[in-house]
Amino acid sequence: MTIVLVQSASKMVLGVNNTTLAFASNVTAGNWLGVTQSSWRSGGNIIQTPTDTLGNVYSAMTAQNGSSANTALRSYFVEDTIGGANTVTFDMDGAGTGELSVTISEFSGVKTSASLDTSNLATGNSTAVSTGNVTPSVAECLLYAGAHCSLNNTTFTEEAGWTLLEEQQSADQIGVATQWKLGTTSAEDADWTLSQATAWAAHVAAFLPAVLVPMTWNVPPARAPRRPYSFAPSGMRPPQ
Repeated sequence: MTIVLVQSASKMVLGVNNTTLAFASNVTAGNWLGVTQSSWRSGGNIIQTPTDTLGNVYSAMTAQNGSSANTALRSYFVEDTIGGANTVTFDMDGAGTGELSVTISEFSGVKTSASLDTSNLATGNSTAVSTGNVTPSVAECLLYAGAHCSLNNTTFTEEAGWTLLEEQQSADQIGVATQWKLGTTSAEDADWTLSQATAWAAHVAAFLPAVLVPMTWNVPPARAPRRPYSFAPSGMRPPQ
């Protein structure tokens, strides 16, 4: 089964410590959800595990990292989602307010349990963002990557061969970018080029494709061949 992007969305907000973002269409039961949160608050913040209106349980793709002491970046996923209308809530610890940039996405064709294969994360300070390599165990897996940086009004250009999921940036706050592709069993990383040099953080994770169960057919057992008929003249027995 080929992994396919179903839908995605994103938003950015100022002066809050939590926000919500809804999928435009009902999510399909059994699909995979990926979400990313980028946040800034003076003094730093810890990203809290997302929740949603369907009651799904979110798992982290990687540890939290960030481009500075005041920023945080982390992505989470849901396997075998419950189906229906869905709104995701994003939060950071404490009562102080700051900036949030968040993305959500839905994919079909991802393994519905134990799907996380491998992951990596990195930080740096330049126009060249790189997550570091991952080496998936199977081909045609989902590679999902997220990044943010410390300067406002900085655009992200995704690497050739990758597809932009979502990007948010403005003159008022740090943004976020996500991208994806189908992976191979070779070492791969996710790269972006920034419009200006700045501190950045990024991560990438590989997720296994769903495995189709081969169809089985009920074939009756072979019967022993019949002995050929033989005809003999009257009074003679056929050969045995």
